[in-house]
Amino acid sequence: MININKIKYQLRQYIDARVELSKFQIKEQVASSLSSFLMIFLAMGISFFLLLFLSLAAGVYINDKLESKFIGFLIVAGFYLIAGILVLINRKRIISMIIYRLYVEPEVEEKLKHEE
Repeated sequence: MININKIKYQLRQYIDARVELSKFQIKEQVASSLSSFLMIFLAMGISFFLLLFLSLAAGVYINDKLESKFIGFLIVAGFYLIAGILVLINRKRIISMIIYRLYVEPEVEEKLKHEE
C-alpha cells in the first residue's frame, strides 16, 4: 500500500531542498552582480583619472608646441566636444550594444552550455 505520510515527508523534503537551492542561486546572482558593479565602478574611476591626466598632458604639450597658454586646452576640449556629439548621435545604438553584451549575450552562452 501507499504510505501517504511518507509521500508527504518526501514532498516536504523536496520543496525544502528546492527553496534552499533557490536561495543559493539568488545569493550567487547577487554576489556576481555586486562584484561586476564594483569592478566596473573601479575601472571607470581609474579610467576617469587616466583620461583626465592624459588630457591635461595633451593640452600642456599642444600649448608648448603652439607657444600659447590656452589654445591647447581648447583643442582638447574641441576633441571631447566632437566625441560627445558623436556619442549623442549614436546613443541608441551604443546603449543597445551595451545592453546586449551585458545581459543578452551571457544568457545565450549559458543556454548553449546547458544544451551541450
